[in-house]
Amino acid sequence: MNGITLFESVALMGAGPRERDKSGLVDCLLEAPGSRTTRTDPFAMGRSGMSFGRLVREFVDPMFCYSAILFIQEVFFMHRRHCSFVIPAYNEACRLTGTLNAIAELAASCLGACEIIVVDDGSTDLTAEVARGFRAPRCRICVLRVPHRGKGFAIRRGVQLAHCETVVLCDADLGESVGEVVHLEAALRRGADIAIGSRWLNQRECFQGQSLYRRASSRLFNLIAGRALDLPFKDTQCGLKALTHRAAIHVFPLLTLNGWGYDVEMIRVALNLGLRVEEVNLRFVHEYRDSHVHPIAHGWPTLLELLSIRRNHLHGFYGAISVPPAALGQITADLGHIPSTVEPGPGAEQDAA
Repeated sequence: MNGITLFESVALMGAGPRERDKSGLVDCLLEAPGSRTTRTDPFAMGRSGMSFGRLVREFVDPMFCYSAILFIQEVFFMHRRHCSFVIPAYNEACRLTGTLNAIAELAASCLGACEIIVVDDGSTDLTAEVARGFRAPRCRICVLRVPHRGKGFAIRRGVQLAHCETVVLCDADLGESVGEVVHLEAALRRGADIAIGSRWLNQRECFQGQSLYRRASSRLFNLIAGRALDLPFKDTQCGLKALTHRAAIHVFPLLTLNGWGYDVEMIRVALNLGLRVEEVNLRFVHEYRDSHVHPIAHGWPTLLELLSIRRNHLHGFYGAISVPPAALGQITADLGHIPSTVEPGPGAEQDAA
């Protein structure tokens, strides 16, 4: 439009004649019917007495223009937002507000405008109402209610609605610890596809309020998961993770678990796809008194989910294991040293065919 943006033109619609004449912007947008203007003289329209701004002022309701601007901003809303926070919530009416307020503070201070997706996992309290009533200047909130099928199911449904370049998976009871997401975002900027928070890289900073049996059960689960699924991470169950939108598109369609084992499944699938997963030390101040996770009650179902992940992994349900480029280069170099006199095995010709 002759070098003028839509927002510049609308801003000048309400300006007086003197301001419009000074700008010389609006009058070059439209040739009035019956005028002697030509495209080679864009400023002649101002002298014709029927400028674009005058047409708008006479025939267009200002409130309509304002509504149109809001609509256009809504259409392009997601392209300007950086983070989508996906929060699964089951009976979290009392603790959800603190986490939402922490995200709002992050949006105002460093992250910029954010999208918050709260997935109510069949709560019997006022979780959905609390989420719907939340308002913050730089946050857009979306509330999705689903039947109670587990945390993994709620996370998958929420990620389907995320559109921002960074997707943050966040527990509803983290509170101010959500601020640690800036360290995960830094890992993504360094090239990681998925950044998982860890409470075990520096244990002294993360266990305020966590009982001894919770620490022991967490450590035992991570040890079993690491051995069973060949995961090189100390903590896979931390309630704060971040991944790029591209990684989410590739990983989440392959996830199947609805329970607490979704973290481990997500990491195993990402490694199979050759994505880079980085473990980041976080400082957590977590409130465990009203936690819905009970190590004994949920331990056995989660161990069964580990067996399901291992079975899917061994049968190739998560895709073929991808070799990182550096390792692939090393393998190629090693193959170059194999003597040419080595005869192929009996099945080599059939495999090549």
